[in-house]
Amino acid sequence: MTGQIICVCTSGTNSLNHATSFNVGPNPFGTSVKVNYENADAVMVYNVLGAEVKSFTLDAQITTTELDLSALRPGVYFFSVMREGIVSETKKLVKE
Repeated sequence: MTGQIICVCTSGTNSLNHATSFNVGPNPFGTSVKVNYENADAVMVYNVLGAEVKSFTLDAQITTTELDLSALRPGVYFFSVMREGIVSETKKLVKE
């Protein structure tokens, strides 16, 4: 049996520049967190099971915002910053 194997291997990212600057705190947090960002358009908040529990649209003209998370229960959450629908960075925070 003869055949052909084609392997397409990629590395890196696509041609779009998805580099972001993203800081969020305090950690642990109470009812809100402050987010400092550049080149980001959304923040998604996930619980430890990977379920999205909150999402926020970010204003490109503003680089700092405070997110109200008072409705979340105490626990561990993952904050993913997005740009053009692609996750650029994820950070873990704890709600007291």
